Amino acid sequence: MPRNPGGDRILRRATDVTADATWTTSNASVGAFSVPGYMTTLATGEVEVTATLGYLKSSSVDFTVTPGGTPEQMAKLSVIATTTDDKRVPDVSVEIAPDKGLHQICHTNQAGSCVFWVFRTAIQVTGTKAGYQPALAMATNEFNGDSLYLIATLTMRPQ
Repeated sequence: MPRNPGGDRILRRATDVTADATWTTSNASVGAFSVPGYMTTLATGEVEVTATLGYLKSSSVDFTVTPGGTPEQMAKLSVIATTTDDKRVPDVSVEIAPDKGLHQICHTNQAGSCVFWVFRTAIQVTGTKAGYQPALAMATNEFNGDSLYLIATLTMRPQ
């Protein structure tokens, strides 16, 4: 942190760079930016928004949108399947059943994980794999009530 001649820290002020950033969406037929920072909804659907400023790139944020409606921000749900001794389990069939939104299914990758975009609501997570008992978990917010990241851990027990 820079200091003045007297040794005091110099605090830099935050600068709004919204107009300087390049804003993009994952699906220009659903939403597009005509003015920096303001997305126009063109069709009902889901869209990821990213901002870039020089070499800096934001994390993508997912929204479900409807023309004339208020965009709803989505959260990223990571599901991890492990054994009772914390070893990751690949190829687990994972189904999520949120209170709001669609039921979704995926199979865990080699690292024993799946990722979903979901509404921030109660989400029941079920995992099944031959040779293991079915596992059940609830998605939780690991950071705080406003986080865009949720996590669920399925503990897979051999039959």
